Amino acid sequence: MPFGVDSDGRVSFLFQRTFEGKKAGTAIDFAGAVIPGETDPMITASREFTEETAGLLTMSELQQKWKVIEELDENGVQQHPIIFEESAKILKLLKAGDQIWEGNTDNHEYYVYYFPINRNIDLETINKAFLKNKKRREFFWISAQVVQSGQGLPYPLHPRVTCIPTFYSIVASIMARYKK
Repeated sequence: MPFGVDSDGRVSFLFQRTFEGKKAGTAIDFAGAVIPGETDPMITASREFTEETAGLLTMSELQQKWKVIEELDENGVQQHPIIFEESAKILKLLKAGDQIWEGNTDNHEYYVYYFPINRNIDLETINKAFLKNKKRREFFWISAQVVQSGQGLPYPLHPRVTCIPTFYSIVASIMARYKK
């Protein structure tokens, strides 16, 4: 789950909202299933994050690369070299360690990695691109204080977000780390 920190040390978490399916209308994280051959949860996490965002949240040369990605169906996005390239960036970030928090369910079936990304991402442009895409979704920031309190959420948090027993303590730890 990506988070951003503004110049005053305020933390916000990046969520997405889908428009169809069982997760529609909720603030959801970026997750998915392990594919055959994946044995490291970090590999799965980096791949899923990149697939669900089409690599746009980490991509340089955004306009140029999006033109390639927007023409692809879901399988094409998953197999495109641009996605592999962006996924490798996220995996490198996750393996860097000192700014990464990990949470998992008690049965270790679901892992979440909390990692910093640029808080100044142009979400307006990215959201416009995704509204035209077959996999319509919207990306938005929610402040850590709102996530922590549950008051003022733009959409309810999907149960998958809070199924990590240490979720709220991880949020508090990240806030404390960056507090000025």
